[in-house]
Amino acid sequence: MLHQSYSFTVNPESNLKLWLAFISTLIWQLLIVLLVWAFHGQLANLFERLSKLRIHGLEAELQAPVASAEPIKPTGEAARVLELRDPSGFFTRDGVRQLISDSGLVVTGEEVHDPLLIFRTNAQHTWLVGTNRQMFCVLDDKGTRKSGRLIQWRLSLEGTQPVKARRYKRTVGLLDIGPRKEWLYSTALYPEPKDLETAVSGILSA
Repeated sequence: MLHQSYSFTVNPESNLKLWLAFISTLIWQLLIVLLVWAFHGQLANLFERLSKLRIHGLEAELQAPVASAEPIKPTGEAARVLELRDPSGFFTRDGVRQLISDSGLVVTGEEVHDPLLIFRTNAQHTWLVGTNRQMFCVLDDKGTRKSGRLIQWRLSLEGTQPVKARRYKRTVGLLDIGPRKEWLYSTALYPEPKDLETAVSGILSA
């Protein structure tokens, strides 16, 4: 029986290169993990915003709530207000009107007029509601409904001037009402800034 012998040559230089490549891969993976951990909050916020993009309209703009918004404590028919929602969970026009009426922020005899929708996306609706004494801004989204801070601000009628609208991006514009500056509005609802200015002036003079 013939016996064959085999010899193996160990190349230290080749082994060193393999180890260096392995260590380099581990270092890159560790850096990626550290970066994800360091910026996890920002990444989560980014993914949440991306998830709300409209496929066709690409409406990614969101109105930031104001820090001074106070949670309302509805009185009267508060239970019925909760029923005035559309299938997506947003308050209907009647629901917004009832929300203001039951907010405790209107006095006896103060007439709440028909709400005006100025901003609409899949994630957020913004309404302006006038009375014969003041104007309210209602920001309706998942966060404000949870916190109860739907009414962002209110102004006396005397404090609502000037009213100025202007284009900002393709799908959104900016609206100034007195001291309340740069509130988003949907250009799909108001193609021309003058259209919105006229609509706002209409609820102020109603």
